[in-house]
Amino acid sequence: MPTIIKTAPRRKHHQQAEPVSRPEITTTGIAIPYTAFQCLLFVCSTLTLIFTMCATGRAGA
Repeated sequence: MPTIIKTAPRRKHHQQAEPVSRPEITTTGIAIPYTAFQCLLFVCSTLTLIFTMCATGRAGA
């Protein structure tokens, strides 16, 4: 039984693809989801946890 492989249709040389107009992405109005205190609290607790895992010899540290 022969295998049929379908390919995409080929374009002719005189048919040029039109440029795609992409919407511009605006970066204004982005709100920071966490405060500086929450970020500092997360970093301190993470470092404490990593240090504890290394000090106690836990696997995965």
